[in-house]
Order: sequence, then C-alpha cells, then structure tokens
Amino acid sequence: REQPCIWVGSGFVRPAVTALVSPLSLQPHLYVVSADLQSFGSLLRRLGVRDRFGSSQLVRLLEDLAFRHASAPLDSASLEMVLSVVQQLASPQHQPLPPTQIYLPDTACAMVVAHELLFDDTPWLSDSLAGGQQAAGGQAASILSSASKRRRVHPSIAHETAARLGAQSLRLWLLGRNADTFALGQENVEAFGQYESLTSRLHNILELYADGVGILHELIQNSDDAGATEVSFIFDQAQHGDQSLLSPSMREWQGPALCVFNNAQFTPRDLRNICSIGSNAKLAAGNATGRFGLGFNAVYHFTDVPSFISGSHLVFFDPAAQFLPGATANNPGLKIKFAGESFLEQFPDQFAPYLLCGCDMVSPYNGTLFRFPLRNKHTASRSQLRKEEYSEEAMRGLFDSLHDEACELLLFLKNVRTVKAFVRREAGAEPELLFQAERSTAPGTRNEGAIANYISGRGGGGTASVDAFYERLEKADVRQLPLEAMRLTVHLRHGPASPRGDEVREEDWLVCSALGRGARRICEMCLKPEGRRLKLMPWGGTAARLSVSKRPSSTADAGEAAVATESAGSTPIAGRAYCFLPLPSATGLPVHSNG
Repeated sequence: REQPCIWVGSGFVRPAVTALVSPLSLQPHLYVVSADLQSFGSLLRRLGVRDRFGSSQLVRLLEDLAFRHASAPLDSASLEMVLSVVQQLASPQHQPLPPTQIYLPDTACAMVVAHELLFDDTPWLSDSLAGGQQAAGGQAASILSSASKRRRVHPSIAHETAARLGAQSLRLWLLGRNADTFALGQENVEAFGQYESLTSRLHNILELYADGVGILHELIQNSDDAGATEVSFIFDQAQHGDQSLLSPSMREWQGPALCVFNNAQFTPRDLRNICSIGSNAKLAAGNATGRFGLGFNAVYHFTDVPSFISGSHLVFFDPAAQFLPGATANNPGLKIKFAGESFLEQFPDQFAPYLLCGCDMVSPYNGTLFRFPLRNKHTASRSQLRKEEYSEEAMRGLFDSLHDEACELLLFLKNVRTVKAFVRREAGAEPELLFQAERSTAPGTRNEGAIANYISGRGGGGTASVDAFYERLEKADVRQLPLEAMRLTVHLRHGPASPRGDEVREEDWLVCSALGRGARRICEMCLKPEGRRLKLMPWGGTAARLSVSKRPSSTADAGEAAVATESAGSTPIAGRAYCFLPLPSATGLPVHSNG
C-alpha cells in the first residue's frame, strides 16, 4: 500500500495525490510538492509524483466531493474549487475525458451527475420557466412546467463547458420532446438529411446547373409532378428575429429569403428522393418530369440551409453540418414533427418566417412551403458550396425573368394551372401580389390529361412505373394511343405591388400533344434496350399562339372590351424547345415544341 512520503509543506501525503505543478489550489484533496523539493524532480517522479494533475484525478476529486456532501450544498470554498476544476476539465488539454460519470454543481450548489442537468440556453423562455409559471397554454405549459422541474447547471458554468462535460442543452431537450424518434444524441429527434458526402458533390452540381430562372423552373416542375395545381413564389425581404432559435448559428439565416409554396403534400417517396442526390428514383415513375431529384439541388445557388414544411413535418438541410444542432456529415439535417406541438411558442423567432400561405406551425400543413434564406456576403465567405452572395437585386431580377415568360410557363404542364409571385416587405406582414398567371381551358375541351392518365395507368388498372408503361406501349395499337388538342387562355394579372400597373394580358393558345400516335418507328425506338435505359417516351407537343389582348384590370373586371387585341400574325413568337417548361434553346419555328 502506498505510504505518505511526499512533503508538501504542512505534512506528508501519498504520491498519488501530488503533482510538481498545478495552476489550481486543490488542498486538502490534491497537493503540489513543496517548493524546496522541486529540484528533486527525477526522484519524485520515480516515487509516483506526476508532473501535473490529469483529467482522471480531477474527475475523481469531483466524485469525492459529491459523495462527501451527498445532496447537501457545497460551502463557498468547495464551490469555488469545483468551478475551477470544471473549467480546467473543459479545456482542450483534458480532452477527451475518461469514460466515467462527471459531477457538476446545480443551482443549489449540490453535486449532481452531469447528464441529469440542463443548462439554460433559451433565455427567452426563462421568465416562463422560472418557478413553473404557466405563461403558455395547453401542451406548451405542460412542457415548460416539466422543464422547470429539471435540475439546472450552476449559473457560473458556461454553456459550452457544461455541454463538454455532459450536461444537456435545454434547446435540444425541448426539441427532443417534440420531434420524431430517431438518433441525434437526443431522445425523439431524427437525424435526417441527404445521404451522400455533400459539399463537394453539391459544388459540382452547381457548376452544372446555371443560376437563373431555370432554378424556378425546377421548383415548378417538381410541384407539377407532385400533383400541385398552384405554385407561389414569395420574396421575403424581412429580417426576422434572431434570439429564440434552434441553434445560435442559425442567426445568420434569418434574413431575406425566397419562399415557394405549392398545394400538394410531400409523399414518403418525395422525402426519399430529395435526400438522394442524383437519384434516378424519379425516373421509376413514368409521369415524373423532375420530382425532387438532381435538379432540386440547384437551390443551393441561393442558400446553404434550405428547409421545407409539408404535412406534419419541418425539414432542414445543412450539407456542411455547420448550423443545425446535432447535424453531422452522415446526417446533415433535421426532421421535426411540429404538428400538434408547441414549437412556435418555444422557438418563436425560428419558426415565425414559416407563417405564410396558411401555415400556422401547429396544424398539419395541407401543402408544401420551402424556405431558402439568401446567402449574404458574410455567409458566402464561409460557405463550402458557393462563395457568391445572392443579393436582393439578383432575386428581383429572377422575378422579372419569371414575369416575362409567365404566360408561356403553363402551356405544357400536366397539373399546375396557376403561378403567382409576391413580395413580403416586413416580418409578420402579409405578402403583396406582384403578378399572377393562370391557365384555363376552353369549354367543351376533351381528352385533357389523357396522356398523363395513360402513362400512369389511371383508368386502366395499371401502375405508374416506367416498366409497366413500356409493357402497355409494347402491346398498344399506335393508332389508338392518346392525343390531346386544347384551346387554352392564359391570363397575366398584376397586383398592387407590381411596378407595371394594373394591366391584364390575355393570350389564346392552341396546344396539341400526342403520345406516339401513329408514330410506330418512334415507339419502337423507345422500346429498344437503349431507349428503356434512357427512359425515353414518345411524348411530343406543339403550342401556337392565336391572339394577345391587353386591358386594365378594372376594365377586365367589368367585362368590357379589351383596349387592344392582336392576332397571332401580328405578334409572332420566337419558338422555343420545351421539356414541359421552356428550355434555353430556340427552334426557329413560329410555334413552341415540347418533348
């Protein structure tokens, strides 16, 4: 057994509780060798004296104090010593800590196992939590009351120090009570995100997908494939609150944003697809043009932290794992079940920006709302995806480009009939309409949707897979394949926020589409192995503009004659190639061509 043999100036102690130097005064638990013996360092080391105290000795000191005092509060001298030891243990030189329980003082100065303690990183809730006050109602009150009963870390211990030593964040504790059951290091939180190594891959994708109005096309196309009939773009210019957030790092993304709404909900397949970069899963569905696949990632031109609400869930992506609590390279995001919970009361600044388009952050959302906070100069300088900011001026230019082609966006889409653009100037304000394009079909039109129904198998007992479509096509009489011929009217109206006044533009179009009707050779080409591999479909169409008219909105509302009407011959169009939405390729024809 080790004998007391080291002189420390006031007596002899065992070598195991001594060190040659220490920045802390830890007597009567640990001792520094007397100054007049320091010159015998080699001998002292052979006897078992350490150069300095290690993390295991400091952890054992905290444990001894916890057992010695039981649940009684520490005296002031012991508390001062414990706080200095805690600070020392959190320093880099003591990391990683030994795999054992660490005791910390709580607000009553009693020693408690660290993982049983919370540190309060939600100062905006402090008043509600203090004394168990029922400041909030319903479920929020119950949760806050439960939180108030949890023991807290002593206020002299910094949040970062407490977290390193094993205490729980109150933010994450609240988040964990209200999210789906997954493993993010907290109970009831799901690690959710895109599954590949993201930053370099996304950077390469951004090189392939040019910035510009084509990004908005991708979002419209995804909405069309999801079955949405309406898409709205909202330029949110507001600077939202930056205190009550999921993580302090999210403060950088509370500024201007592009929000995009459509009136269709995400399906489980959509969630899988949006997490698989470059996945061909969307091609397995024959009627999917671009459903949350590779092209969606073009939104990283705007932001590093895209998010969306659909149904009962709010999903954030954080490819660089820099901003969200618990995000890692393997799980770079977060999926939160908000419906029926009290997130808006617990984290009001974080979730207030989503109070748009009928979303109340309490009830399940019957639609999908994306939010893409714009990258500013500061976040661009730190971004691993793109070093250029996305300015408000650039976003206004994007909206101008969308406006200029608004009448022609809707010609070949399968489901979307309305595209709107808004601006929100202040936090909490209602968005103001800039413009709205709406498509209607002339009365008596037949066979609208016949092609999409044939591909998806609707009405014939078939399925929507590509393989099932090829089986139907192989057996079909090409003379009986579906054909659509429609006369469409597209109205472009301007709202009170538009600088273009209240003019209404009305365009009449004749749109004809066919799925391999009478084109045996084209169908055979699609059915060959190479055609099947490329997922080719014999779907083509043409749109010819018949007339254009313009009038003030007041005149249009009154049903009076147009101020000016022009025939197609007097207003020729520059024909463009389409893949359901316009491509940047001109055909030189007087009509638009889709395929």
